Amino acid sequence: MNKLFTYIAASLFLVACKTTKFTPGVPSLKNPKQVVAKIYESTGDDQMIWIKASGKYEMDGDKQGFKADIRIIRDSLIWIELSDPIVGIKAGRGLILKDSVAFINRIENNYMAGSMEYFSKKLETHLEFDLIQNLLLGEPIREIDVTEKMQLELLEQAYALYYFPKNDELFKFTQPNYYFEIEPTNFKLTKQEAVDGGHKISANYANYKEVNNSFYPGELSATLAFENIIKLELQYSSVKNVDELRVPFKISSKYKRIE
Repeated sequence: MNKLFTYIAASLFLVACKTTKFTPGVPSLKNPKQVVAKIYESTGDDQMIWIKASGKYEMDGDKQGFKADIRIIRDSLIWIELSDPIVGIKAGRGLILKDSVAFINRIENNYMAGSMEYFSKKLETHLEFDLIQNLLLGEPIREIDVTEKMQLELLEQAYALYYFPKNDELFKFTQPNYYFEIEPTNFKLTKQEAVDGGHKISANYANYKEVNNSFYPGELSATLAFENIIKLELQYSSVKNVDELRVPFKISSKYKRIE
């Protein structure tokens, strides 16, 4: 259970909703700026998103399955509760803010808390609030600046967009390369990758669902490859846009802080 608790953070970079079957479109736009504009037009502006999902992750040879209750207040916080996928016992609860993270291990009565940088070092990976949020929502992990160098390729049933920013906050080692595959009907991402030297982030999305005129992925498969390699798979069972979200988070005095 210690491993499960330690890896909760990794699993985060981890409606009544209807699955929309898209007829594969044919890419026709030739200007990459037009495609980028369409990507952001298709991005929902919902401020509160409630996701229920099941999934599994792998790290250091350890594999775990889980059920997750994920609540996002856009650009503010991510709240998550993980439970056993079979018996439903609530194992842990986490809160991610723009600059800090805290996790409670309900099974072993302890907790961890610290800066985003602290958890990145602890997990030997790279974590940022925007990275985690956008991976979960199927949105570009880095804002695409149309004044930077781009290249567009028309595949048979998708746009392939290559993006080469000069200055990058996510990767700071070499010239980073970003790659996006975009569905030409709804302009949602089916794939995104970011590569910088030996470091790589990749994500694949499938089965987008319509929720109050916004679209969210039904499946996510992601890998963060830095000093450590973390793999995550999520199947979204429900996604809701709500007007209010409860995000209860209190660390009991009986819980011991661990490093």
